[in-house]
Amino acid sequence: MPSSMPFRIIICGGGIAGLAAAIALRAPGREITILEQSRLASEIGATISLQPNAEIIVRNEWGIDTLNEARGTIDHGFRIFNAEGKLVNTVPLLSQTKYDGNRVMYHRQDLHACLLRAATCEERAGRPVMIRTSSKVVDCNPSEGTVLLETGDQLSADVIVAADGIHSALRKHVLGHEVNAIPTGFSAYRMVIPTDVLVKEAAEFTTLLEPTKPFTTMMLAHDCRLIMGPAREGSLYSIVGLVPDDRLNEDADSKQSWVSKGDLSQMLETYKSFPGWMKAVFRQATDLGLWQLRDIDPLDTWTKGRVILIGDAAHAMLPTQGQGASQAFEDAEALGAYFEDVHGVPSREDVEETLSKVFQCRYERASLIQKYSRDSTKPATAKGSNEVTLRPDEFMDYNCGYKGAKEWQSRAMVAVNKRKQYSAQSDMEKTFAHYNDDVAKDEVTIAAATGNVELVNRQGHIRRIPVPSSDPNDPLNLSKWRKAGIMVACCCYSIFSLVLVGGLGSILPAFFALNNINAHMAARICQGLATGATESVLPLIISDISFIDERGLLFGIYWGTQNLIGTVFTITVSYLVADRGWRWFYWLLTILCAFGTLLIIFLLPETRYKRSPLALDGQVIHTDEFGVTTVLSDEESRDRFGTKMTVEQTEYAPQRTYLQSLNPINSVAPHPIRLMLSALAKMAASLSSPAVVWAILATSITLGTTIALSLTYGSILTEGFGWSQAEVGLVNCGIIPISFAAMFFAGYLGDKLNLFLAKRRGGEHKPEHSLITLIFPTIVSAIAIVVYGVTANNPARYSAWGIIMGWTLFQFGFIVCLITTTHFAAEAYPHNPGPALVTVVGLKNIVSFGASFGLVPMVHRFGNYLTPYMILFGIFCGIYLLGIPVYFLNPKN
Repeated sequence: MPSSMPFRIIICGGGIAGLAAAIALRAPGREITILEQSRLASEIGATISLQPNAEIIVRNEWGIDTLNEARGTIDHGFRIFNAEGKLVNTVPLLSQTKYDGNRVMYHRQDLHACLLRAATCEERAGRPVMIRTSSKVVDCNPSEGTVLLETGDQLSADVIVAADGIHSALRKHVLGHEVNAIPTGFSAYRMVIPTDVLVKEAAEFTTLLEPTKPFTTMMLAHDCRLIMGPAREGSLYSIVGLVPDDRLNEDADSKQSWVSKGDLSQMLETYKSFPGWMKAVFRQATDLGLWQLRDIDPLDTWTKGRVILIGDAAHAMLPTQGQGASQAFEDAEALGAYFEDVHGVPSREDVEETLSKVFQCRYERASLIQKYSRDSTKPATAKGSNEVTLRPDEFMDYNCGYKGAKEWQSRAMVAVNKRKQYSAQSDMEKTFAHYNDDVAKDEVTIAAATGNVELVNRQGHIRRIPVPSSDPNDPLNLSKWRKAGIMVACCCYSIFSLVLVGGLGSILPAFFALNNINAHMAARICQGLATGATESVLPLIISDISFIDERGLLFGIYWGTQNLIGTVFTITVSYLVADRGWRWFYWLLTILCAFGTLLIIFLLPETRYKRSPLALDGQVIHTDEFGVTTVLSDEESRDRFGTKMTVEQTEYAPQRTYLQSLNPINSVAPHPIRLMLSALAKMAASLSSPAVVWAILATSITLGTTIALSLTYGSILTEGFGWSQAEVGLVNCGIIPISFAAMFFAGYLGDKLNLFLAKRRGGEHKPEHSLITLIFPTIVSAIAIVVYGVTANNPARYSAWGIIMGWTLFQFGFIVCLITTTHFAAEAYPHNPGPALVTVVGLKNIVSFGASFGLVPMVHRFGNYLTPYMILFGIFCGIYLLGIPVYFLNPKN
């Protein structure tokens, strides 16, 4: 066939499904024609929602800014009222965090006009789509790829997409027999009212519901319900009333069109038990519509020859899940994704094969959502009761956790062999449930065993893990300013930690000059208790408020700032002690601790949060009592929690005020003694992991070497290089720029490296990726030990710069080690990552004591500095070299 011939596509139906298919299929070398039976003067209807699964397709795959171009409104959640008009529940939506997309409300006309512009504009790739109005299709030959219009015109194409709605004219030509839409037993009233009219004429309603706010409001009785929400940036308010046909006071069977009129008096009679202020709103409707809700059972096929059914023509469903339009967008995206691999003009065989792939990818998911939509018509309350039991978010995790056709199909292929064993089953739900469980098990079991997490989705966007709950008091939902305040409080309060451990180095000669140091020893023991507590708790607080993709940066800020505070302290205190005496060491420490305590009181709320397991993209994400996140398979989650958790089932307390958050004790953990003993047992069990043991050894030798250096530089500089006691603290000046460098290297660059490596692994983050960050600082630290030891051993031959640079460069490695191993420990032991983190952070202070305590006796024994530091050098290098087998062989069970 000549190359000048275009790939011809006919789309029957110029509604939302047809336009979506045209946009998805538009590409160079293709000629797309939409046949619309109406004059397309306007698209009639009320509001329409695009769920996150469709919104990410429109925004990311097609590059259309419907939010602005179609005046969309991002839905913030569900507000549930009972039939008495009482607010009984609020379900916040965190769609962008959970599903990478938003739930957006539009007026149907606005969305249709936006899609029409995108399909026919000149700016997009490929020829603009041609629209033929008043072109009703009356016949079709799927094998030949032809359609016959009511005018007598016959048109042919390589592919024909039947997007002609629930009363499709092409469906019978694909199936070989007529399939009509069937009544579901429900009908729906619809009305759209200007908000300013409501403000003027329905003041009580406006005061109670605030219709301009971006919420979906539901008022639920046993069998009747209202679904309401704003459109056109709050200028219009849409109301849809679902009524069982046997409660309807009108002839529902005749109401088969969007333009059918409803009877206001009959609607008022149907909803007579609802509050008077709600019925006052009904009276403001100037255009009341009524249509009977129909759908179709799952079809045997959607394809024949060159024809495929999509949207309502293929899987008409009830509006109760808000997925009708979104499933049409998924159909369209699947067409675009699979025909992307077809170049030039396809043969009939190529077309049939590609359409078959689209059907196989889409059928079971769309059919199950049809069933979910029917299930959602169940009574919202018990008969005679106003207690609402219906949950509007019941199926959201499954419905919205969709990332595109090919990604979905690749997950399905994991379980395809097992699915064949169940091909004889006639129950579609059992078949699909088995498929879904297989996908989840095959993917998530691997993640659960290894600690790996899908950190980057198919579109290359970062997934925010752990998954925030809908609770406004969840620490993950705190504002950026509140989180910044928590970081400031943690960083300042950390003076109890490394400052206490290493801040004595510059003034040790002052204590050595005293006759009795027993009081100082007692003070150091008390300080050690404070150090152990703060070092274990503060990193957990940071874990509580952060997502995995940002923890490297936040831990970098924490450890780097801690070193900065320590540096300023040690520089200052050497001059202070020389001028005012050693007591001012303790006075200054007391002042700093008091300041840090005030910051803790006023900036740090309680961050402990019991987080229920949540399903996300087929994975069960669980955050433990230590604030650390892991990934579980369905089987493991059932073993651990007793049920498969898929959606949140909790009614949350209102958001705490700032003053309420200052309460030092918000609640007592249930079974605290059992929790404490369990935590200790889990911490002990974490020592069975080679990764945890290595992290303890690496942090311990690094901290121990740091303390060993700090114990000697004061004496070396005063005795070997003639520095005064006041000047000794200046050795720490280099740590100030080094701390910023370490924060940038391990925090910012470390996170970027993890994301880069995750993308290379198809979005999967591996905990051991963090260890790659340690290669450069390990080499720098090893060189620093050698430089320090050689200079200290022969001060007459070398400059004091050897001590300064050795100490400064080792601090770079020390900070990077703390940042990286803390990040690594929080992920590397997937069975109990929280206890592993506490174990690593806490035990390093104990184990490091051996390295630092043994240095001074070694100096006396060998009579020089070089030998002891070379011994430390050997131990340091040996431990870090063990990181290589940890990276490759970290146990996977």
